[in-house]
Amino acid sequence: GKWAPQSSPCSQPTDMRSAAAVEGISLLKSGCVAVKFGEQGTPHATTFTLSLDERTLSWAARGVVSGLLPRSRAVELRHVSRLLVGRESEVFKRYR
Repeated sequence: GKWAPQSSPCSQPTDMRSAAAVEGISLLKSGCVAVKFGEQGTPHATTFTLSLDERTLSWAARGVVSGLLPRSRAVELRHVSRLLVGRESEVFKRYR
């Protein structure tokens, strides 16, 4: 099938967002720490931040990782087709 962009809470007009979406977006804009599982299943604290224009989600591991400075990564949300939260991801299921 042909890929079609998915609507997300960030793409909805502000007055149509649920209270949970508004709260989550606000938390992400100020920086939100969550446990992220790497591809090898290693859990680590990661700070996620949503840009003020709500177009880019960035994340960076907290603290020193393997003696290197933490890397920051980002993705433009227009390229995201779905987001798995919490225990839904295959990596989490594999290493729980």
